[in-house]
Amino acid sequence: MLTTAIGMGAAFGFLGIAPNLVVACAMLAVIGIGAGLVNVHIFSWLQGRTADDMRGRVMSMVMLGSIGLAPLSYGIAGAIVDLGAVPIMFAIAGGIVVAPPCWDSGGGSPVG
Repeated sequence: MLTTAIGMGAAFGFLGIAPNLVVACAMLAVIGIGAGLVNVHIFSWLQGRTADDMRGRVMSMVMLGSIGLAPLSYGIAGAIVDLGAVPIMFAIAGGIVVAPPCWDSGGGSPVG
């Protein structure tokens, strides 16, 4: 899973400088397939380690972080793109995806 997450981040990072549509679509396919694999693994790992009586609360916080904060991230990404820095915006997105698995690549993490 560590390699998958890093591959997704790299694809995000280079998406802003993709030379043509075919390469961009290939990168998006890597991101989509990787997200499916990593998300299932992380959600299963998290639910398995959460007490039964707290599982709903924990998952609601995860959903808040992944879906509820999307409008905020869209606004930030839009501001960066308005400055004409599309490759920088994708590089930042790639860095955000790559940082967690690289930071905690030791034991115990869902992607380690």
